[in-house]
Amino acid sequence: MLTVNSVPEPLILNSALSFCENDDPVLIQVSPSGGMLTGTGISGLYFDPTVAGDGSHVITYSYTDANSCSASVTKTLLVN
Repeated sequence: MLTVNSVPEPLILNSALSFCENDDPVLIQVSPSGGMLTGTGISGLYFDPTVAGDGSHVITYSYTDANSCSASVTKTLLVN
């Protein structure tokens, strides 16, 4: 029997995509949990506009499920 597993659908749930450079670090909400968030200004699941600096920054959330199927999603965050 051949089993075809569906690809996971990782999400970045935050609706605020624009920040001021002096804003406090923001928790990036992702689904499902357990993946890896990467990008400039990212530490764990937090985005720090002060570290990222002025400009546009692409963040990526990558997730691998129990079947070893993986996918990723990106969002662009703007720091003014």
